[in-house]
Amino acid sequence: MKLTNKKQIFYTTILLITYLIIFFTNNYNYLVLLFSIIAIFSYLIGTKIDSEKLDRLLEFFDKKKVTFILQFIISLVFVIGIYKLVYISSYNNYISKYYLILTSVSLEILCIFLSRKLKKIAIEKLFILIAIPIGLAYLVFIIPNHVPDENCHYYSSYNFSNGNLFSNELNGNIPKQILINDINKINTYKNLDDALRLEANYDDTTDVSVSAYNIFVYFPGTIGIEIGKILNLPIYLGFYFARILCFITYLIIAYYIIKILPVGKNIAFVYMLNPMMMQQSISLSADNLINLYCLLFIAYVIKLKYQKEYLSKKELLVLGILMFLIAISKYVYIPIVLLSIILFSKSKKNKKNLIILIIVAIILCCLTYGYTSFFTKSTPNPYVIENNISTTEQLKNIIKSPLVLLKMYYYTFINLGDYFLETFIGAKLGWLNIGVNGLVIKIYMMLLILSPFLFKEENRLNKKEKYLFVGVSIVIFLLIILGLYLSWTGVGQLVALGIQGRYFIPFAILLFIVLCDKNRYLSFKNVLKIETFILLVLHSSVIMTIINFFI
Repeated sequence: MKLTNKKQIFYTTILLITYLIIFFTNNYNYLVLLFSIIAIFSYLIGTKIDSEKLDRLLEFFDKKKVTFILQFIISLVFVIGIYKLVYISSYNNYISKYYLILTSVSLEILCIFLSRKLKKIAIEKLFILIAIPIGLAYLVFIIPNHVPDENCHYYSSYNFSNGNLFSNELNGNIPKQILINDINKINTYKNLDDALRLEANYDDTTDVSVSAYNIFVYFPGTIGIEIGKILNLPIYLGFYFARILCFITYLIIAYYIIKILPVGKNIAFVYMLNPMMMQQSISLSADNLINLYCLLFIAYVIKLKYQKEYLSKKELLVLGILMFLIAISKYVYIPIVLLSIILFSKSKKNKKNLIILIIVAIILCCLTYGYTSFFTKSTPNPYVIENNISTTEQLKNIIKSPLVLLKMYYYTFINLGDYFLETFIGAKLGWLNIGVNGLVIKIYMMLLILSPFLFKEENRLNKKEKYLFVGVSIVIFLLIILGLYLSWTGVGQLVALGIQGRYFIPFAILLFIVLCDKNRYLSFKNVLKIETFILLVLHSSVIMTIINFFI
């Protein structure tokens, strides 16, 4: 089917009419319609145009390994242009013709680029292709400190940038400006714009409490903050720069997760574009790298399962490093290292080495937890005091009556099951105060559930491996609930508090991977194109919700 002259005239006419309406009425409500038409029109042009020069140019970019760098820059220009359009039209009541043209041109380039690359592209590259503009939109439009606990994670990153890498005191120095312009004041784009223009003052500091996490979960943000300090960027601009480095780290690791997976590539493709996952990926939160370490370990173990018989020293070293990073990051995820049991059958020598690695990882986890619990100095949390929270007393109750534990699990799941699902997918973003359209969440959930059945897999897990995957998932789930019951729930209560669905992201993918089967799948044409279109539409809706929240 060719793009006929009638279709060209039709789309061009609608495009021009929409432009004229915006130019002469200054009504930004038509922007969504305009950009939708540009996207469709540009995509059609890109798919139907027969240009050897364009293809050769794209091949040249691929060879020079700058394709995604250029796309990142163009996407950033587009997103910033949208931000300026929204800001100017909302607070100055007119449409900036300059930013309108800039965003239109950049969107057209992105859509033509997408249409040409979609013809033949590996799924991991397709992920990068659509994750860049989606993630950058989340990055720009979610105001700093409006991701859960991002302010505390900023304090920790800033503390590490001061060189305090191994301090056992949970206190650090940060600029007063970041406290003066806190979450309660920087809660609209108008306030954010004022903060971005404020001249930086890194010398006037104050003491704050920082988290007990280590440098390994903060290094991208720490580097970004340090660069901001060196360049003397405004505090909030430096914040955004740190976010960009966190997001780039996410893109790189997520790319390799999808690439190396021999089973469940399509699951990982959809999973890594979870709205909650995208929010975490653009923040300074420690959860971003903790999620990635766990998911990378899962992918790497499955990769090794389907490769040669003997594991090399290099591969064992990579496994050991990933186990180390998981063990010292969050103790509740340590059972993930047990997945390496599926590699025991490789050889007796491998089995011995893997057992040693697992034992060392568990010991490191215990030492890290012990160090954090008993040797770090911190100010008592007012919430803990006010709500009668005591790990010791809670444990005494459980020992006296073990049935209390079973009742707690039952009532927690009954009362908070829906909430876990909502906060796992991203029905509630920001500080759980940005409500995403329910239809968007249902469609994404349906897509995620179907993802194991939409691709024919070349490999499959056996029953014992599937039982192991499910068992590890259940153990971690129970540990998370138990951990927060002991540390964040009042003594004697039967519903564990403080649990969010995003805590399940590092391991929930296992429950989808076990559903993969090379003999059980739904055969559809152009599955990737359909999934890409659905994900782009869903995230566009989420981003519009975010924009309306902060205007």
